[in-house]
Amino acid sequence: MSILLGYYPDWVEAMPPAKVPYKRYTHLTHSFALFNTDGTLKTPSGAAEFCKRAKAAKVVPILAVGGAESGPAYAKADTETLARHIVAMVEKNGYGGVDIDWEFPDTVGAPQKLVVLAQALRKRLPKALLTAAVPGSEWNGKHYDVKALLPLLDYVNIMAYDFAGPWSLESGHNAPYSFCESSIAYWIKRGWPAKKLLLGLASYGRGFKARSFGEKTAGKSTHEYTGYTEILPLLAKDWKKQRDSKERVPYLVSSSGDELISYDDPESITLKATLAKKSGLAGCFFWEITQDDGTLAAATMVK
Repeated sequence: MSILLGYYPDWVEAMPPAKVPYKRYTHLTHSFALFNTDGTLKTPSGAAEFCKRAKAAKVVPILAVGGAESGPAYAKADTETLARHIVAMVEKNGYGGVDIDWEFPDTVGAPQKLVVLAQALRKRLPKALLTAAVPGSEWNGKHYDVKALLPLLDYVNIMAYDFAGPWSLESGHNAPYSFCESSIAYWIKRGWPAKKLLLGLASYGRGFKARSFGEKTAGKSTHEYTGYTEILPLLAKDWKKQRDSKERVPYLVSSSGDELISYDDPESITLKATLAKKSGLAGCFFWEITQDDGTLAAATMVK
């Protein structure tokens, strides 16, 4: 593997561009260029400084466009106008690529529109990296025209996490090992070459009000979305760490036994990075870098 990409969120005030740990990664994707109500894009904060510092550290800075629940905005936008806005943002700030984070192209005409957007960006930015964040299963993966996108995109980033969360009827693991396996297998079966895939790794956990996994939840967890650096202090308190031997990921159990947090630690990250390497993938990526104290990124350095 040669790529370790990290998503860098612009809204975390504790990590401005000057404090980004650039040297942990080969690529960093600046999140997000969000849609305004009129269809234009808002530039991520600190864009120019981020790109300048990334390049000085020999890291490729990439602009992520969209993000969670961006499907309606993408579908509504005029493709040519959107492409021009993205290109202008890239050229003004010095990004080395674009990540199309369309979640998800699941409406009538959206899959074709995604292809047209990728074509427009490839034409206008022939030397830039062009990637897309994609789901890990057929549920939303079916909306991607693999044959049309393959010659346009350099990589796709498989979001092999959020397998379970507050939307689930039952408690479950955030990023079980089996989901990583099936996500890789799904995209290869669809015809996407392994050498153009990145496996997504989570630097956060998902909490559930339940006593065991697979159990119906009993209300809202106080740790629905908890970064790895926030999980570490819980280990020093009265939470107990356990490991699911089947799914090969750790989890915490509260002292009262009625709350669980499924997450990843260096051991499970190493196992997943090894899976990516053995599968012939180009590398891995993290969502997201401000939640890692550095040990998770280091755990991907498998031989």
